[in-house]
Amino acid sequence: MSKSPHKALDLDGQESKGQAEEWTEEKYIPKKGYNQQQKYEEFQDDRREQYREQPFRYLNNWFLADSRSVNLTRFSLPRNQNKFSMYVCLYGDLEPRNNVPCSTKEAKVMRVVIRRLKYWTMDWAHSTRGIWVFTGNWYKLKSPDDTEILLPDMRRVSMMKVHLEMRAIFGLFSNVADMLMELKEEQKEDKYGQKVKIPMSYLSTFHRTNTPEQSHAALCPSQEQIDMHPKLNSEPFDLDLLRRESKIIRFNLRNLDKKLTICAPFMRGLCRMDEAFHDAEKRAEHWAMMPYDYLVSARESEARSQQTPWGDRTNHSSCTCFCLFARQRLN
Repeated sequence: MSKSPHKALDLDGQESKGQAEEWTEEKYIPKKGYNQQQKYEEFQDDRREQYREQPFRYLNNWFLADSRSVNLTRFSLPRNQNKFSMYVCLYGDLEPRNNVPCSTKEAKVMRVVIRRLKYWTMDWAHSTRGIWVFTGNWYKLKSPDDTEILLPDMRRVSMMKVHLEMRAIFGLFSNVADMLMELKEEQKEDKYGQKVKIPMSYLSTFHRTNTPEQSHAALCPSQEQIDMHPKLNSEPFDLDLLRRESKIIRFNLRNLDKKLTICAPFMRGLCRMDEAFHDAEKRAEHWAMMPYDYLVSARESEARSQQTPWGDRTNHSSCTCFCLFARQRLN
């Protein structure tokens, strides 16, 4: 059997008459037509050398659910070292490869179920930016499913709503990675005594020796600069969200660059942020207990990094404050 049938339920949790959803298992996905062309940039995680030859695939309208009750649950991406539990499966529409003729059978969108999920990772490189799930193959998570289902407690949820917090966290990760990996040119002498321009990131020359708060303060433009450039962002990343979500950002930054070690002041600063947030929760401090507007944060972070919610580049003309003023402030 190449299909995995599940009963189709309507929004009120009742079985739809005469309907059954069928999902193609991963092992039956045709080899031709769905593996996207690999990019020249590698995945930015601790196993990129081992898995870089694995197929790239794109999933739309995806959701995470318990394989034992697919119509009754929706799960967020796990925060515990990005590893999945045994019964969580990934469902979605598998995109065909762009350069495959639409007339071929393999080029049609295929509904698939992915089992035995190993872990997920955030990739910061522009050509492969996004949230990727690894099973032995790589799956980029694009737009989540927006279909609402009715839970036993009568709440209506969709994967898009469940994923909102992680969408904002991924946007924050993108902003921080863009800030750390922004390049500048430095003149150095080669072995022949000739002056050459060498690209270097601000991570190696500034950010790794500073805390997140110090990097944030250094790159926030003044009110005068904002008045002169109305499209300028007021901050390079959402510092308030980073104070709440520093643990998961720290985990996903751990292999961004060899210079960003766990002992670097920037990474130690993230660790202190996490401790401060949990202390504030224990003391029931107002800022830690108030609900946070993840949707606003997500939209602002996506505008800063000029990307879609799933990491694809956009053509927005807005600029980030660290692109416009960083060279003046950090040199």
